[in-house]
Amino acid sequence: MYQLINEYQFRDAFLQSDTYKNNFTYDGLTILFDWLEELAQDTGQETPFDMVSIACEFSEGSPREIFEAFDLEPMEDDEGHWLAVREYLEDNGSYVGHTDSTIIYINH
Repeated sequence: MYQLINEYQFRDAFLQSDTYKNNFTYDGLTILFDWLEELAQDTGQETPFDMVSIACEFSEGSPREIFEAFDLEPMEDDEGHWLAVREYLEDNGSYVGHTDSTIIYINH
């Protein structure tokens, strides 16, 4: 069985989930939904909604958290962290998008 969901339902499913409500911010979920929608349009294949799979395949974190998780070269300031993390994720095909304070990326 297949159910097409909209952006509101997508965000609501995560935000109401006891298990996954803290995986993404409200804005992060909006960016992730838009990215998945664009991917579906580009490939011509709808993506079934699977919250567990999405939570495992994607992450959201501050540039500093991601910087430390990937053990990147130290930078002198937060702007340097932001740019280094974004460049690293883009170079590795992992960058999805960003909010004012976080970056959404594909886990590899």
